[in-house]
Amino acid sequence: LPHHGSDRVGDWQRLCNEAGLNYISPGMSPHEVFKEIKSSHILITEAMHGAIIADAYRTPWIPVKCSRHFSDFKWDDWMQSMGILATVSEIPCHYAGYTNQSFSTKLKSEVKHLLRSIGFRPAHWTPPVPRRSSNAAERKIIDKLKLCRDFPATLSDEKVLADRVERFQEFLVKFAAEFGPNQTCSKR
Repeated sequence: LPHHGSDRVGDWQRLCNEAGLNYISPGMSPHEVFKEIKSSHILITEAMHGAIIADAYRTPWIPVKCSRHFSDFKWDDWMQSMGILATVSEIPCHYAGYTNQSFSTKLKSEVKHLLRSIGFRPAHWTPPVPRRSSNAAERKIIDKLKLCRDFPATLSDEKVLADRVERFQEFLVKFAAEFGPNQTCSKR
């Protein structure tokens, strides 16, 4: 399960298929994603929310970092809150190039690549679509995905999870009492 930002620029379905892994798209409906996570033996995920759902379903998970979209701070904060010690493995990011991009996006990106090559990089411009990963880079990604299957999977302690669920339920009761449908909002 890649982060939605990684999924947007790469062809992770094809790479996962070649690595013998089931691909879960972050673009699926939440119901479908939850069903796929729950039925997985182990979840390899760049998406922190995928790890959270997997942990709640007691599906062991392996954290991986594929791109700049991965937030070390958020992952560390969540894992510490759950008492989890896990090593995040790095996988090179995959770029599908202009696959599924509009003609105007392709044209703008090529112009930006050309202008960047001569040193013109206005700060307010969005970056161009990255060019397609090489076959050698794709092979490295596939090999790394295959290796991930053998990494130690992670789960939080049952007691810690039960405590966090109980605390969240208490919060929801207080929230509903203060902001529920029968309450009026007042300025404080």
